[in-house]
Amino acid sequence: MRTPAFFLVFCLLLAPTPASPAQDDGSSLVQPGGTIPPFVVAGLEEYKNKNLEEAVKIWLKGSTSEGMGINRRAEPLRKYVEFYGAFQSYELMSTRVFSARSRVLYLILHFEKRPVFARFEVYRSDLGWILLGEYEFNENPDKILPACQSVN
Repeated sequence: MRTPAFFLVFCLLLAPTPASPAQDDGSSLVQPGGTIPPFVVAGLEEYKNKNLEEAVKIWLKGSTSEGMGINRRAEPLRKYVEFYGAFQSYELMSTRVFSARSRVLYLILHFEKRPVFARFEVYRSDLGWILLGEYEFNENPDKILPACQSVN
């Protein structure tokens, strides 16, 4: 009995995943419900607790930008809280997967007065997930989401 079950699981793991019609660049798109790397979640939790500099430090740890411009990078985060009220929660809208080790996360951050959209380019190094390039926040979803992506 174990052999057929093992074979079925093995076949499912090797089966190609269907691509979204909006994707023509060879990357795959994971809809909401995917996983967020722990360092992104930890930074969001620090942001929620109003520890803005600590959130930036967490996001930059291990990246090529680690330790650089912490206060400058925390300033926009501070302005969102000033203008839109407390950061309350977040949701993963989608994940664009380029490889097993490289992806872009698209999130929506819920503040008291309005949502803010976020993008994190992440990479799984030998030491774990790190920020690749930059993270970005914007009130306008068109500035964050790829032009071809539609969120249902």
